[in-house]
Amino acid sequence: MHGAPGSNDNFSKLMKDSVLNDVANWISVDRLGYGFSGLGKSEESIQIQSESLLDVFEPFIKKTPLVVLIGWSYGGPIVSKMALDKPNKIDHVIMLAPAIDPEIERFFALGKFAQWKLTRWFVPKPLRVAQDEKLQHVQELKALENQWKELIVPVTNIHGTKDDLVPYENIYFVGEKFPNKTTDTLSIDNVGHLFPVSQPELTRKLIIEVIQRYVGDNSTNEPSKY
Repeated sequence: MHGAPGSNDNFSKLMKDSVLNDVANWISVDRLGYGFSGLGKSEESIQIQSESLLDVFEPFIKKTPLVVLIGWSYGGPIVSKMALDKPNKIDHVIMLAPAIDPEIERFFALGKFAQWKLTRWFVPKPLRVAQDEKLQHVQELKALENQWKELIVPVTNIHGTKDDLVPYENIYFVGEKFPNKTTDTLSIDNVGHLFPVSQPELTRKLIIEVIQRYVGDNSTNEPSKY
């Protein structure tokens, strides 16, 4: 699940990976407001985003023995909310550099152009939607802050120490708010926010390790098939 802005092709390099394709079927969609999901029509509610995605995934969830949700940036709290909403249907959540701490939400001056009536018209629609979401991020995340402790689905959280877009300090929020027994937190030195795109091998390794927890290792250093 992509962030803000983003699209269903953000994970294209990973989705074309031959090893991953041997062990998993991928589903990547445009979130509400992006791409082919009502481009330009903002939906700031994490609850509604979660419900819409669960509706899309439902037919596929019924067909697979293992469901792993992957969310990058603002997609992180969204996939975690999906697991909160339907814990019996989700096996694992992977958050990649999630924007999840409401107290350290980062705003950028260029976003003002997407707000002002005089300039909003020439800002691309995905950026307008991203700014609309960002203006509600804090409120939406605060509403969930005390719910994360109720999440029973295992979570793997990963963040780079050189993240200039979503502060690395989000990693401490996850450590404090998510259940310790079911949450693994991983820190990557000298890596920025775009590592799922610029260094897909890091995410590939993480996904394989998660899958192997559930289906085992076949002693060839490749993930087992299922």
